[in-house]
Amino acid sequence: MALLISGLAVDLLAILYPLLVITLAVVQLRFLTRDGQTVGKKVLGIRIVRIDTGQNGGFVTNVLLCTVLNWILS
Repeated sequence: MALLISGLAVDLLAILYPLLVITLAVVQLRFLTRDGQTVGKKVLGIRIVRIDTGQNGGFVTNVLLCTVLNWILS
């Protein structure tokens, strides 16, 4: 499916896909920071908490540390 803009054929999917990926990334970061959950964790009813307090770890614990740890381990 192509969209004609000023004589140029632009694939609609090529425009929407990056927007969808960016939107999902923002939603995931928001959920992780606020609730300690990704979309999948919300569906399953689980969340990330700190062991010592049982509370949500926030941005640093849930996003930065988990991302860095996953990057190191992979």
